[in-house]
Amino acid sequence: MSESPVINGANGDPMAGVRFAKGNRGRPGNPYASKVARIRAFLDAVTEQDIRAIVAKLVEEAKAGNLAAAREILQRTIGSPDPLDMAESHFLSRHAHAMESE
Repeated sequence: MSESPVINGANGDPMAGVRFAKGNRGRPGNPYASKVARIRAFLDAVTEQDIRAIVAKLVEEAKAGNLAAAREILQRTIGSPDPLDMAESHFLSRHAHAMESE
């Protein structure tokens, strides 16, 4: 009655039940492989000169008054405004306005 548990599989094979053992199903693979392939295809299609031309046109549009283009350039160069800084600015301006009216 005192049988010891089988550690290496029924036939003593140390590879039984291991990743590449015979009869062991493989994993599904990289779930992002097709997405990465699409991104690589996109990046291969766009050259550095294309990017420079697009950025130059964006700057031109911003200088002509296109606010969306200006916002895009500013966010990508100096970053998005910090929400806490914006809240503090709003609070200070309201507080200053209240002080002026007193």
